[in-house]
Amino acid sequence: MAGMVVRDSAGVQIGVVMDPDPSMSASGRVTIKTSTGFITVPRASLTIQGDVAVSNQTEADLRASGNARTE
Repeated sequence: MAGMVVRDSAGVQIGVVMDPDPSMSASGRVTIKTSTGFITVPRASLTIQGDVAVSNQTEADLRASGNARTE
């Protein structure tokens, strides 16, 4: 999953899945690098469609529901 492009529910590319942190992988969470920082979300909130990870939420909803931080 690392390096995979992430799109939101509108189909907009919001970032790329980062290499997993072992402690986050064990808890089922992934970090997405965006143009403005990072969002950590549950892995289950993303579905794989070909070579893209797709969220069923908008980027704003992901930021609100996940752990967002700026670079």
